[in-house]
Amino acid sequence: MTISTPPPSSLIRLRWRLVGLRDQLRRAPGVGRRIAAVIVEGIIAFISLPALMRNVPQRTFPRVARRERETYVESYDRYKTTGRVVVPTVLTIIVVGVLAIVSTLSFHTLLRPAQRLVTVGVLKRVATLDPLVQSFQEGLMAHGFRVALTTRTGSTTAELTKLATALVAKRVDVLLTLGDQATLAGQTATQRTRTPTLFFTTSDPVALGVVQRFTPSGTNLVGVGRAILAERQVRLLQQLAPTLDTLAILFDPNDATSNQFRQALEDIAASEAIDVRGYPISRESEVLATFDAIVADGADAVYLAPGATTSPLNASTAAAARDRRLLLMGNSERNAEAGAAVAFSVDLERVGGQLADLAHAILQGAPPEQLSVLLPSHGFLAFNRKTAEAIGLVIPPDLLAEADALF
Repeated sequence: MTISTPPPSSLIRLRWRLVGLRDQLRRAPGVGRRIAAVIVEGIIAFISLPALMRNVPQRTFPRVARRERETYVESYDRYKTTGRVVVPTVLTIIVVGVLAIVSTLSFHTLLRPAQRLVTVGVLKRVATLDPLVQSFQEGLMAHGFRVALTTRTGSTTAELTKLATALVAKRVDVLLTLGDQATLAGQTATQRTRTPTLFFTTSDPVALGVVQRFTPSGTNLVGVGRAILAERQVRLLQQLAPTLDTLAILFDPNDATSNQFRQALEDIAASEAIDVRGYPISRESEVLATFDAIVADGADAVYLAPGATTSPLNASTAAAARDRRLLLMGNSERNAEAGAAVAFSVDLERVGGQLADLAHAILQGAPPEQLSVLLPSHGFLAFNRKTAEAIGLVIPPDLLAEADALF
């Protein structure tokens, strides 16, 4: 009498085909295919368990027979009789349980509406604003949208206006303009279409002429404005250099934003009886000669105003200041990472989140002209301790405690 009977070869082939199908479904994207993989897994179990039960080693039955005081054949017959009832019942319970779990876990996913795809045209002048764009995209995704960005970078107002017009022609859902010139270009490009436009401006957006008022904006443009933090920057420099008498400002003479920062710092410094001297830089090759002039003029600290030419000046500018033991304040986290002793600016990631919230409101149906223009919610402070040590700068402990980043 044969006790162990191998499963039919056709059943074995079917099982391996199902295993291959399951693996393909697991690798494929999509919730539906993952559910199908679980169902196939249940079918594999349904096929495999009876085969496993049929192949119980022969030594099992003598033990059962001795315990039950039965013959070997009687024990095996009872096993077969019981198995015909128990095995299908157990398998049915397993399959039903698996399907119930899959249905419960997937019910919300299956019924959830597909995420809406939002097209955003991004217009900017400098790469230092990339953290803002990334934060904006992540914020929209957190609101449940899929985001497709089309980014354009220009240097002049005319070029930016042309790029903005092209983005509007693509019928983007939202136009995101970063910087004063980009925002003015966006305003011009959307005069007819009234495409919802989110902006981030350095200056006061009302004075710039892009909105009528802060609350509400009164136009198709709304965003975050007034990003100059000159007063806080001067206070920081005074804390780091208590004997500060002369402040040098590196700026791009051909950049409106750079000139605005220079003017704002000059106004604040003048109220503190600090002599401010501007040093224009139009190209990187002028950095070394400019720093030699700054040292000759006896400046105590240097501020790097943001601009198309000055913002990318990272390693070379930081090295020039460090070699001359000058305290250099940058305008972004990247400046501090590259070697500026300190950097303070608007927290671009927080601004990106603010703009994402405004975009969410617009995409939910709120008219831009009824929304309010926001101010930057937080500043970002960073120190480079290696540079500070190299130039003999002692950073007060309370300022170190306030720092958002240390390099």
